Amino acid sequence: MRRSVRRISALASVAAVVSILIVVVNILDIGRFIRSSLVVLEHRPVSHILTDDERARYILQISDLQHSAIENEKLRSLLDFHSTVSYRYAIANVISRDPLNPSLITLDRGVESGVVIGQPVVDAGALVGTVIRVTATASTVELLTSDTSRIAVKTQDASQTEGIAEGYLEKSLRMEYVLDKVDIAVNDIVVTSGLVATMPPNIVVGTVNQVITSNDALFKTAIVQPLADTDRLSVVSIVVSPQ
Repeated sequence: MRRSVRRISALASVAAVVSILIVVVNILDIGRFIRSSLVVLEHRPVSHILTDDERARYILQISDLQHSAIENEKLRSLLDFHSTVSYRYAIANVISRDPLNPSLITLDRGVESGVVIGQPVVDAGALVGTVIRVTATASTVELLTSDTSRIAVKTQDASQTEGIAEGYLEKSLRMEYVLDKVDIAVNDIVVTSGLVATMPPNIVVGTVNQVITSNDALFKTAIVQPLADTDRLSVVSIVVSPQ
C-alpha cells in the first residue's frame, strides 16, 4: 500500500513538473509570437496600424520633433558664434518673408532691442543681410543676395583685397571694383571690411568661386558663394553694437 502511495506521489510530482514545463514552453511560444508580431508590425506601413486620425497625430509629432531638433542645432551654432565674438547681439526669429520680394525678411526684434538701420544680421557667424527698416518691435532685413544689396568687403588673406559685394542672380554675389593689379583667387575667404560704422569688420561673407577679368583693365570681378543659406533661415542674430 505504501509503495502504491509513493508511486502515485512520484507520478504526481512528475506530472507537476511536466505541467510547469508545458507552461514555460507556452510562455516562450507566446514570447516568440509577440516578438514575431512586433517585427511584422515594425515593418508594416504606419497606415496599416493606425487610424487616419492617429496617423495624422503621429506624423505631426514626428514633424514637431524634427523641427525641434533643427532649431536646437541652429541655436547651438548661434551660441558657438556668440562665444567667439566681441559684439553685443540680439537673437531674433524670422517671422515672415515678403511674398513679392523674397530677399526681404522680417524679424521679431526692433528698436526696443537696440536694433538700428544698417546693422548686420548673421546666421552662425556668416552674414545674412542688413537691417533696412525698423519699428519698436520688428525689423526688415535685406538679404545679401538681393540685387540691390551693397556691402563693403575684403579678402581675409594677406592682400586684404577690397571690393563691393552685390547680389547676383539671388543666389550668389559679385565682388565688384576689385583693382586688376591686386591678388584674388578661387577659394579666397571674403569678409566684411568694416568701412561702415554699423557693419563690423571680419564677418564671414563667403568664398570666391570664380574670377572674371574685366574689359576695363582697371578692375576685375569675383563671383562669391555666400556661406549662409538664406533660403532656410529661422533663427538669426542681429549684431547691435560692440561690447
